[in-house]
Amino acid sequence: MTTTEAHASDAGGPELAGSGQAGRVGGASGGSGGNEAYSGSYYSEIEDGSLRSARAVMPRVLGLVGGGLGDAGSGAVSVVDVGCGVGSWLKGAGESGAGRVFGVDGDYVERDRLMIDAGWFSPVDLERADEVVRVVGERGPFELSMSLEVGEHLPAARASGLVGVLTSAAPVVLFSAAVPGQGGMHHINERWPGFWSELFEARGYGFVDRLRREFWHDERVEWWYRQNMLLYVRRDDAAAVARVTAGGERLSGVGERPMSLVHPEHFLRCADSLARSRARKRGLARVVAAVRGGVTKPAPLERP
Repeated sequence: MTTTEAHASDAGGPELAGSGQAGRVGGASGGSGGNEAYSGSYYSEIEDGSLRSARAVMPRVLGLVGGGLGDAGSGAVSVVDVGCGVGSWLKGAGESGAGRVFGVDGDYVERDRLMIDAGWFSPVDLERADEVVRVVGERGPFELSMSLEVGEHLPAARASGLVGVLTSAAPVVLFSAAVPGQGGMHHINERWPGFWSELFEARGYGFVDRLRREFWHDERVEWWYRQNMLLYVRRDDAAAVARVTAGGERLSGVGERPMSLVHPEHFLRCADSLARSRARKRGLARVVAAVRGGVTKPAPLERP
C-alpha cells in the first residue's frame, strides 16, 4: 500500500517491543502468508496515523508537483499509489485537491475498508512488476506516483521492479521505505535510502530531499514518514524538475546518495526497547542465581 495503508500506504512502521505497528501496509505478494499478515486488524491499527500523515503531507507535495510554492494550484495533479493498502494516502490526496487518484495492492485488501471509491482500486500482485505496469498504464498517465513504506515488504529481488513501476507511471515519485532496524510486520528488505536511490538513478531519476527537513518536527506525520520520505524526479523532464526544486532546492547530482537518517523518535523507541530487554535479562539472572544458591526453596507441605 502506499499510503499508509498499506503505504504500503499503510505499511511499514516499526514494531519494537511495546511500540505497535506503524507505517503502511504494503505490497506483499498476495500469497497466503501475505493475506494473513495484512488483515483488517492490521489496517485498523495504522490507518488513523496514515491518514493524518497524508493530510499533512499531500497538500505540500501536490502544490510542488502542480507548480506552486504553496499548497494551492494542485487540482490537475493525478496520483497513483503502488501498495495503497486501504487508500489512506489517496484519500489524503483527494482531500488536498488531486484531480484523479488510483491505487493498486494485493487482493487481500478488504474492499469494505477502502477509503476511496472501489472503482479507483485494482487488486494486483505487487511482485509481478510487468502486471502492475500494465494495470497502472491502463489508468494513466499520472503526474505523481507514490509508494510509502512498501518496499521493505517485498523481496530484495523485486525492489528494482517496484522502482520500475513507479518511474514508468509518472515523472515525479513520492517514495518512503523502512531503513535497517526499523522493524515491522513482514519487513524482509529494510534498506538505507542510498539503495533505492541507485535504482531510481538507473532509470534517470534524481532525488530532492526537502520533505524530510520540512516535516521533521511535524508531529501530525508519523515519524517513519518524516524519516524516510524523498521525492524523485525524472532528470530529463525540465518542467517537473523546476517545479519540485522551486524555492532554491536542488536535484541530486549523478552518483549522489541521500543521507541515511534516524529520527529521534525511532532512536528513543529503540533505546527504550533495549533498556527493557536488559532489565528483563537482569531480572532473569537474579532468579537463576537465587535458585542456584538455594535461596529459593519449595515451601514445606502443611500436614492436615
